[in-house]
Amino acid sequence: MIKTYKSIIRDILEPEASKRGFVYSSGRRMIATKPLAYYDRIVEGKKQGYEIIQDLLDDGTVIFRGFGVEKKYYYTDENSFKECILKIEEYLENEGYFILDKNLQINKFSREDVLYVEKNYEMLAREYVSNRRLLQIDVNDAIDIISNDLEKLFKVEWIAAKEKLIELSAALTVVMLHFFSGTYITRYDNAEYYYVDRIKDISIVVSEAPIQLIYDAYIECDCETWLKDFISSYFDQ
Repeated sequence: MIKTYKSIIRDILEPEASKRGFVYSSGRRMIATKPLAYYDRIVEGKKQGYEIIQDLLDDGTVIFRGFGVEKKYYYTDENSFKECILKIEEYLENEGYFILDKNLQINKFSREDVLYVEKNYEMLAREYVSNRRLLQIDVNDAIDIISNDLEKLFKVEWIAAKEKLIELSAALTVVMLHFFSGTYITRYDNAEYYYVDRIKDISIVVSEAPIQLIYDAYIECDCETWLKDFISSYFDQ
């Protein structure tokens, strides 16, 4: 049956995966999981991949995992398993392959970009913060607004998205400094980014880099983890 399931996966995923340079392989059964398919490619020295595995501890569960994404699907027989793989293919076609292709082309904020935001965040964020009334609402609502605007950039190429990403980084810096007491901007030796530190008590300093949170959320297409969860953790620490 596992061979049948592997065949189903290859029949559905392989035509598009092959066109994009992905090669199929599979691994050995583990204690908790059984690999059904792994697709990977190397483009200009960058390796990318995703896998489909069977959860042996949760009967009828197949897991898609790759490039920071994990999705679970449930089946009871061969037909419902096929429906799971079709859903995975739909996700790859609509979002997944775009994320992978975008990550191949992605540029990072330059040192000059980071310094520019660090020195000018108030000016860069002024209009956005004012229009969205970010300092007049609850901090969670402010983060939701920034997240919603960032999500609109997920399918926008880096060059076109960069200016807005800088504005959102500046806005997040303003929000963090405004809502959290004891916060200040600092830069550590040889650090790539500036940080907003918060003194929790005499001995503990909590740090986050706003521009890195925006960048990681954009790269991973995941505001829930990189903005909402991190900021919530920053607030609670």
